[in-house]
Amino acid sequence: MIVYGASWKGLQAQLALSGIFWDETACKDFIARWFGLYPEVEDYLALQEYRVRRYGFNWTPCGRPRLCPEIKSCHSYIRAAGARQAGNHPIQGCNAEQTKLVMGELEEVYEQMRADGTDVEGLIPVHDQIISECDEDDADLLGAIKSEVFQNVMVDKDTGEDLWRVKIKADPEIMERWVKG
Repeated sequence: MIVYGASWKGLQAQLALSGIFWDETACKDFIARWFGLYPEVEDYLALQEYRVRRYGFNWTPCGRPRLCPEIKSCHSYIRAAGARQAGNHPIQGCNAEQTKLVMGELEEVYEQMRADGTDVEGLIPVHDQIISECDEDDADLLGAIKSEVFQNVMVDKDTGEDLWRVKIKADPEIMERWVKG
């Protein structure tokens, strides 16, 4: 929540939903200590805000732009929302791009599995999850394959270089049926 630009009031409201009631000072102190532990996050958010102030938009690591006219608003709360969106877009957009790349690679996996006699179908992406359907006997194999594809989708196939700075961890979950949790 803090990485998405939450103010002390936003943090206070979120904590209150869980029955935790902090005053303004405690919330501000927590945010300051969090950024003290992760100063690179504050630098990253400042860079994204700079980009939208300078260019009127920012972009994901794969280059997908997002206009951010809110940053020029005369209303401080709209400008603050624009700054939050500026920091959020590259993170969420990057995740969406990764999911699309994984879906493309999984289609090849599904085709090979079908050629080998496995009944498998890709169903739908949901945020950073890709829901697939297969026979129960093949679920563990499919989960392991999907995890491998997710973790290695940004590894350059020619050089072996991992293009992400942070290693991605994928945890497959096998369910008998898809239910809203």
